[in-house]
Amino acid sequence: MSPSSPRIVALADLADAYRVPDYMPADWRILVVPGDLSVDGDLQLEWDRPDGNANPSRHDWRDAAGCPPGEGIDGVAIEGSLHVGGAIISQWAGPVLLVREHLRARSLIAGGAFIRIRGDADVTDTVLGHTNHGELYIDGTATAPLLIWDDHFFNAATINAPYTFDTRAAAWDDWQYDDDLDGYPLPEQLKPVLREEFGCWDEVMDALRAGKEVVKPNFSRQA
Repeated sequence: MSPSSPRIVALADLADAYRVPDYMPADWRILVVPGDLSVDGDLQLEWDRPDGNANPSRHDWRDAAGCPPGEGIDGVAIEGSLHVGGAIISQWAGPVLLVREHLRARSLIAGGAFIRIRGDADVTDTVLGHTNHGELYIDGTATAPLLIWDDHFFNAATINAPYTFDTRAAAWDDWQYDDDLDGYPLPEQLKPVLREEFGCWDEVMDALRAGKEVVKPNFSRQA
């Protein structure tokens, strides 16, 4: 194996460099990718592989990182920066994603995966943290037109976003914490940033979870 080849190590070996909490499984197998990693299109962070029905199509995280055939891994650590042309999508359960430098993506949909970005995260559409199964840490600046929290642990050293929204803050007068959001209207404060085709809040959330854009075109340059 050359010094520039991916290698598999225990998560415990990366704990200090990537600030991994001690409650994470120390023996999880992590593929370490030297240098930067670029992914065209969407990147799916799920234990299950993409089923091929997503539109646009998604890349599985193991394949995108160059995991050797037959190896079982629990996550990926990128020693450089991660550049994703589309959305990073995590739903209900997923692996570990560690990035030593910076992240650039169209959207970052954080669900069940454990994600830590040691540098900045530059997102051109939306950062969404949804479900309480995973965690998202950005040790630098999180930049995006729109950041949404929906029952998810999210921590960033600095937030650079003109629009932020927390569903747990009970934005609707009749909303209860355990309610679903079907049929609830768009929050007035987000109408300037959201595309015109969305009529209610669950349509926005469904589009984000599908990796689609929800922010008005060129909004980041207008803001």
